[in-house]
Order: sequence, then structure tokens, then C-alpha cells
Amino acid sequence: MKSTLYGLLALVALLAAASGCGRPEVRSYDALDEKVEEIRALLAKSAPAEATSAQNETTVKATGWATLKGRFVYEGDPPKPSPLNINKDQDVCGKHPLVDESLKVGSDRGLENVVIFVRNRKVEVNPEYAADANKPVVLDNNGCRFEPHVLTMRTTQPLMVKNSDPVGHNTNADLKSNAPFNVIVSANTDAEQKIGSAEAMPATVTCNIHPWMKAYMLVQPHPYMAVSSKDGSFEIKNLPAGVPLDFQLWHEASTGSNHALEIQSGDLKTPANGRVTLTLKPDEIRDLKDVNVPAAELAGG
Repeated sequence: MKSTLYGLLALVALLAAASGCGRPEVRSYDALDEKVEEIRALLAKSAPAEATSAQNETTVKATGWATLKGRFVYEGDPPKPSPLNINKDQDVCGKHPLVDESLKVGSDRGLENVVIFVRNRKVEVNPEYAADANKPVVLDNNGCRFEPHVLTMRTTQPLMVKNSDPVGHNTNADLKSNAPFNVIVSANTDAEQKIGSAEAMPATVTCNIHPWMKAYMLVQPHPYMAVSSKDGSFEIKNLPAGVPLDFQLWHEASTGSNHALEIQSGDLKTPANGRVTLTLKPDEIRDLKDVNVPAAELAGG
């Protein structure tokens, strides 16, 4: 990028010098203007992070509300779930048919646990979400696995770490924007955690006592996030309409950076960073229908 800019600047200097040597042709000025515009375009492209950051920190004012829904579909033969190696507390944990949950595909090829969320931090929130703004979210150690496998929560919601098992667990959350925590929860007890800042991507949650246990937790300052269900479907209601919204796609098995999910299907055409910008109309129900996810984008696929 720098070498290209230096070359264009040198060319501009030569054109300017030529125009001042007694031969001011209109064609020279036209060329000069073209190069100036080209430099401006290159400079704009050189700072996408700053532009994106500014957009995410600006409150998005809605002109109405809309819904986005669809179904993520695995493009390939559905893989068979692999059994986990249960090597601790086998008298309790061995009773459960535990399998690797990193890539779950239904018989109809629905891809489970795809996360889609709005990246804009200061997006306007529909008043209907106010009732649940402070409602506790539960992450349960149940059957020697985490339930849910992928959890979403707002920064205003307390997290209740629960243990429904007759054996002890610990819940170790590898947060990035917040202080990581590792709480021990004895059998049939719970503990509350506060998470005050948004996380850019889902954070990994593990149990050091039972190393096969893993989950993910996405924390945002707004409610506009969804996790695809067993049939691959998702729905986000009351999204702000009339303004561009940056959506992030993520899946734990994605081979992309930070597990960002690259898709080239219908309205969801994302580059390697797994992001797409959509503008919805007031009262619109945008149905993306089947969104194909290539097996090659997912480890184990």
C-alpha cells in the first residue's frame, strides 16, 4: 500500500512540474485530478478499522423495526458426532452419552450453533427488550456438559453459573475485554457473575476438572444476537430499520481467524472476517431462507 502511494505521489509531482514549465495543457490537469482522486480512494481503503470503529461507536437511530431470520445449512454430508473420552468421575459423567459438540449437523443438514450478531455497539434498542434487560442468564453444568453450549447475554444481565450435577465443577471463562474468571461451583449450587463490557467475539468457557467440557459465551450491550437451533434456524426480532447494521457471523468449528465464518450465499456474502452489512426496511421480515455453509469452511467438515 505504501509503495503504491509513494509512486502516485511522485507521478503527481511530475505532472505538476510539467504544468509549470510553460506547457499548461488541459490534459495534464485532467490527469492530475484523476491521480488525486485515486490517492484519496487508496487512503480511504488504508484505514478501514478506524471507519468501522467509528461506526460501531455511533448511536444508530432507527426509522422503524424489522426482523431478520433464516436457516444455516451444512453444504456436504453431515459428519457423525464423535464420542468424548470420559476419564473423570465416570460413575456420574459416564452415565451420559457425551459427544463432541463442536460441529453439530442435523439430519436435514441444519447447522447448529452458528452465531450471528450486530457489531454496532451503540445501536438503538427496541423498548420491548427492556423487560429482559436485567434478567439473569443461566450457564448450567448439567450432565457433565455446559448448557447451553453457546450462550448469549447483555452487559446488563447477571450471569448465574449453576451446577446441577452431584459432582463439583469449575467454570473458567477466558474473557478478553473483561477480567477472566474461574469460579468453583460445588454440587447443586450456583454463583453469580457480573460482566460489564462487551466481548468482540464469543469467549471460550471450560471446566478444568472435566477437560472435555467446553462452551462459548457472547456478551454484547444490546440484544441483537442469535444462535442457530438444531435445525439451523435463527431469528432476530425488532432490529433497527432504515440504517446500515454490521453483522458478524461465527462458528466454533470455522477455520477463519477467531472462528469468523465466511459465507457466499444469497444476501450473506461475507469476506474472511465473517462480516456483512444489511439495511432493513421498517416492518420488513427479511427471510434469508437457506444459507449454505461449505464443509470446507469448518474443521472436521
